[in-house]
Amino acid sequence: MEVQKVFSNYYIALGNHDFSWTEQELKDFREMWNDDLPFNIICRRLERRQIEVAVLIMDQADQGIIKKRKIGLGMKGIFE
Repeated sequence: MEVQKVFSNYYIALGNHDFSWTEQELKDFREMWNDDLPFNIICRRLERRQIEVAVLIMDQADQGIIKKRKIGLGMKGIFE
């Protein structure tokens, strides 16, 4: 695991995570989300950490690209 980065007295939160997504990854994510796949399965299929997918969910929901699901994340607690 990478060490957190510090730049000139600034702390970069979550600096050791990758929050960039390709168009194909976004397409795959949205399809899995709309198909009501559980959160942990989405993470596994995208080969991403839970925190990375959680941030993507917040981003896509904030932009109105994905909708709230009846099943929510589809599992008890997101960081199990």
